[in-house]
Amino acid sequence: MVAPFGGAVCDPGKKAHRSLKRWLLLGGGRWGRVSLRVLRSVIESDQYVDVLTPSNHHNMRAWIQAERIPNVEVLAEPPNLERYKAALIINRAREHAPSALRTVSAKLPTLVEKPAALSA
Repeated sequence: MVAPFGGAVCDPGKKAHRSLKRWLLLGGGRWGRVSLRVLRSVIESDQYVDVLTPSNHHNMRAWIQAERIPNVEVLAEPPNLERYKAALIINRAREHAPSALRTVSAKLPTLVEKPAALSA
Protein backbone atom coordinates (compact mmCIF):
# COMPACT_ATOMS: atom_id res chain seq x y z
CA MET A 1 0.00 0.00 0.00
CA VAL A 2 1.26 3.45 -0.91
CA ALA A 3 0.52 6.24 1.55
CA PRO A 4 -1.53 9.00 -0.10
CA PHE A 5 1.19 11.56 0.60
CA GLY A 6 4.30 9.57 -0.27
CA GLY A 7 7.16 11.57 1.22
CA ALA A 8 5.57 15.02 0.94
CA VAL A 9 5.61 16.11 4.58
CA CYS A 10 6.17 19.64 5.88
CA ASP A 11 9.00 20.34 8.28
CA PRO A 12 7.36 19.62 11.67
CA GLY A 13 9.62 22.16 13.38
CA LYS A 14 8.32 24.97 11.21
CA LYS A 15 5.24 26.79 12.50
CA ALA A 16 2.51 26.61 9.89
CA HIS A 17 0.76 29.78 8.71
CA ARG A 18 -2.97 29.17 9.16
CA SER A 19 -4.37 32.32 7.56
CA LEU A 20 -4.25 30.44 4.27
CA LYS A 21 -7.38 30.16 2.18
CA ARG A 22 -7.05 26.54 1.02
CA TRP A 23 -8.54 23.45 2.60
CA LEU A 24 -7.48 19.89 1.78
CA LEU A 25 -10.04 17.12 1.46
CA LEU A 26 -8.65 13.61 1.00
CA GLY A 27 -11.14 11.34 -0.72
CA GLY A 28 -13.22 11.47 -3.86
CA GLY A 29 -15.86 8.84 -3.17
CA ARG A 30 -19.45 9.28 -2.04
CA TRP A 31 -18.57 10.66 1.41
CA GLY A 32 -15.89 12.88 -0.08
CA ARG A 33 -18.57 14.44 -2.29
CA VAL A 34 -20.95 14.89 0.63
CA SER A 35 -18.16 16.42 2.70
CA LEU A 36 -17.17 18.74 -0.15
CA ARG A 37 -20.72 20.09 -0.41
CA VAL A 38 -20.89 20.68 3.35
CA LEU A 39 -17.43 22.28 3.49
CA ARG A 40 -18.22 24.61 0.58
CA SER A 41 -21.42 25.67 2.34
CA VAL A 42 -19.67 26.69 5.58
CA ILE A 43 -16.39 28.27 4.45
CA GLU A 44 -16.10 31.75 3.01
CA SER A 45 -16.65 32.13 -0.72
CA ASP A 46 -13.08 33.29 -1.37
CA GLN A 47 -11.61 30.10 0.11
CA TYR A 48 -10.59 27.07 -1.96
CA VAL A 49 -10.84 23.33 -1.47
CA ASP A 50 -8.34 20.94 -3.01
CA VAL A 51 -9.58 17.35 -3.28
CA LEU A 52 -6.88 14.68 -3.35
CA THR A 53 -8.25 11.56 -5.03
CA PRO A 54 -5.53 9.66 -6.93
CA SER A 55 -7.83 6.87 -8.11
CA ASN A 56 -10.97 8.89 -8.87
CA HIS A 57 -9.80 12.31 -10.04
CA HIS A 58 -11.42 12.12 -13.50
CA ASN A 59 -14.87 11.28 -12.09
CA MET A 60 -14.54 13.86 -9.32
CA ARG A 61 -13.64 16.63 -11.81
CA ALA A 62 -16.64 15.74 -13.98
CA TRP A 63 -18.97 15.73 -10.96
CA ILE A 64 -17.70 19.11 -9.71
CA GLN A 65 -18.20 20.64 -13.14
CA ALA A 66 -21.68 19.15 -13.49
CA GLU A 67 -22.66 20.38 -10.02
CA ARG A 68 -21.02 23.80 -10.62
CA ILE A 69 -19.22 23.78 -7.27
CA PRO A 70 -16.93 26.84 -7.14
CA ASN A 71 -13.30 27.14 -6.04
CA VAL A 72 -12.42 23.43 -6.05
CA GLU A 73 -9.32 21.87 -7.56
CA VAL A 74 -9.00 18.09 -7.93
CA LEU A 75 -5.54 16.64 -7.38
CA ALA A 76 -4.21 13.26 -8.45
CA GLU A 77 -0.81 13.77 -6.83
CA PRO A 78 -0.02 14.58 -3.19
CA PRO A 79 0.33 18.33 -2.59
CA ASN A 80 2.71 20.41 -0.48
CA LEU A 81 0.95 20.50 2.89
CA GLU A 82 2.28 23.94 3.83
CA ARG A 83 -0.34 25.63 1.67
CA TYR A 84 -3.38 24.42 3.64
CA LYS A 85 -5.47 25.75 6.50
CA ALA A 86 -6.69 22.26 7.53
CA ALA A 87 -7.29 18.73 6.22
CA LEU A 88 -10.36 16.53 6.18
CA ILE A 89 -9.61 12.84 5.75
CA ILE A 90 -12.55 11.13 4.08
CA ASN A 91 -10.68 8.55 1.98
CA ARG A 92 -10.74 4.74 2.25
CA ALA A 93 -10.70 3.51 5.86
CA ARG A 94 -7.40 1.69 5.30
CA GLU A 95 -5.84 5.03 4.28
CA HIS A 96 -7.08 7.04 7.29
CA ALA A 97 -4.16 6.35 9.64
CA PRO A 98 -1.34 6.91 7.09
CA SER A 99 -3.04 10.10 5.84
CA ALA A 100 -3.57 11.41 9.38
CA LEU A 101 0.03 10.68 10.33
CA ARG A 102 1.21 12.80 7.41
CA THR A 103 -1.08 15.76 8.06
CA VAL A 104 -0.62 15.75 11.84
CA SER A 105 3.17 15.41 11.43
CA ALA A 106 2.97 18.53 9.28
CA LYS A 107 1.14 20.30 12.14
CA LEU A 108 -1.93 20.64 9.95
CA PRO A 109 -5.25 20.68 11.83
CA THR A 110 -6.89 17.40 10.78
CA LEU A 111 -10.35 15.89 10.98
CA VAL A 112 -10.46 12.12 10.38
CA GLU A 113 -13.67 10.40 9.38
CA LYS A 114 -14.31 7.31 11.47
CA PRO A 115 -12.70 4.85 11.83
CA ALA A 116 -9.36 6.50 12.46
CA ALA A 117 -7.66 3.11 11.95
CA LEU A 118 -8.71 -0.48 11.19
CA SER A 119 -6.50 -1.99 13.90
CA ALA A 120 -4.61 -0.93 17.00
